[in-house]
Amino acid sequence: ATSARDADKEFDLAAANGFPRGLWSDGTTMWVADLGNDQLYAYVIETTPWFHVSENVPNAELETREGQTTDTLLGASDPDEDDLTYELTGTGSEDFAIDDMGKITVARAGGLDREGRMAAYYLEVNVSDGTTTTRNLTIFVTDVNESPAFVSGPFTRTIAEDASVGYNVGSVIPATDPENDKLTYILTAGNEDGNFAIDEDSGQITVASGASLDYEGSTSSYTLTVTATDATGSNTAATTTVTVTVTDVNDTAPALIVSGTARAEENSTGTGLTVTATDVDGTDESITYTFTGDAVFSIDPSTGILTFTTAPDYENPGDAGTDNTYEVQVTASDGTNTSDPQAITVTVTDVNDNAPVITSASTASVQENSTIVLTVAATDDDGTASIMYAVSGGADMSSFSIGASSGSLTFQSAPDYENPGDAGTDNTYEEVAPDFEAPGDANTDNVYEVQVTASDGTNTSNPQTITVTVTDVNDVLGVPSAEGVELYPNPATDHFSLSGTSNDWVGVSLMNTSGQAVRSYPVAKDGLYDLSGLREGIFFVFMEGEDGKRKSAGRIVIRK
Repeated sequence: ATSARDADKEFDLAAANGFPRGLWSDGTTMWVADLGNDQLYAYVIETTPWFHVSENVPNAELETREGQTTDTLLGASDPDEDDLTYELTGTGSEDFAIDDMGKITVARAGGLDREGRMAAYYLEVNVSDGTTTTRNLTIFVTDVNESPAFVSGPFTRTIAEDASVGYNVGSVIPATDPENDKLTYILTAGNEDGNFAIDEDSGQITVASGASLDYEGSTSSYTLTVTATDATGSNTAATTTVTVTVTDVNDTAPALIVSGTARAEENSTGTGLTVTATDVDGTDESITYTFTGDAVFSIDPSTGILTFTTAPDYENPGDAGTDNTYEVQVTASDGTNTSDPQAITVTVTDVNDNAPVITSASTASVQENSTIVLTVAATDDDGTASIMYAVSGGADMSSFSIGASSGSLTFQSAPDYENPGDAGTDNTYEEVAPDFEAPGDANTDNVYEVQVTASDGTNTSNPQTITVTVTDVNDVLGVPSAEGVELYPNPATDHFSLSGTSNDWVGVSLMNTSGQAVRSYPVAKDGLYDLSGLREGIFFVFMEGEDGKRKSAGRIVIRK
């Protein structure tokens, strides 16, 4: 140190709190207080001046602690008044600019970076008017509390929908602080459902207690905002986003989509029913179908088509209750989860697949002069309500008729035993009220043959041959026949006529085949006799004389 008064003087400066007592300086001049002699000495310090400037401030001007600027301390003058040129050199000098007055300002874009670049610069100022003078200076970068920053981001994470409480959602979300301050992490958005938590010290996101993650639900993706703050608070905070995608887990059983009832016709293995199911876990294509219940069923495990193993017969039920109502339970499985069983009732319906079967007698014996033979009866296993009957064949079929609904088999005209009209003329007819004396059967033997069938409208029975034997009846009831009498028409409907009668006959009477008188007439001059009011059948006509004797005029068939 030098002084105008005393260039060579030594002081013993005792330190106090790390600094010599009675010593202070502005960087170029040092003042020393001689505390023992109450003297103050000022010395010019030939040392490097230092300045400070805050980081992160573009174009900032350097200052000393006392607020002096560089142009004040470093400004130079030239005795010759030549123009001076200033230049900064040294490591990092490009971060500054110096003007022609010696003022130094920050030139680095965005300002200086104490932590990332340099905390102190040791530079030289070169002043030249053709001859160069150099002076050293030190620049200290003052720290500014900078915000923390996330190393990268935004982030993506995946998590299974069945993740347990406390499960780590991926790795830690890292952030750094330029000053290495302790950071605190919080979730500031996107966690309205409270499904996630974050460790405030590490930044690790986990599944929160009470979380309800459901891939099939309304939300399968969450965008969380993570904020990191240092000790100074939220004014120096960093944020990033974390997108958490919930992935599917096969945790739901398939849901069956099938009607609980079905109707199927007999004689077919198909039920008309296909079991289907959906799986919210997206495994529809790998659903397998099974069943339990009546063993008469089978189900395609892939398609769900339900069928009978053997075509059911309505008339011979194979179900447990023998009532044509089959019960089965079906389930659907995705390989991990199985649906609840669903009961299905399949009702087998009747199909008109059976022909009626004629159950009535195949033989009959009737007296001549009667048209009624028998009533044909049939049953139908299909339970068909209406069976229709028909004459379908036989040698004597033309002699018969049958009631289509009633099955009543009759002769078209009453047969005469003595004059067979059957095919064999043996009075055995296959259908007309026969006359035993005049057989109408094919071989005139009073044995008539006829074939009948029964139909339900779809199926026709096998024909049944009925043999009808006509027996003799005493037509005249012990009364001799009148000679030369003609009875016509025969069969008759409304009236009949007698011709060839003599004047000695005073009356005409009708009797039924049982010998009962049913009507009496006086002799008609025109020979016509009324039949109104009489039923169909075989009747005998008698002629009565004045002496009370009667003679048979013949047999007449009345048809209405």
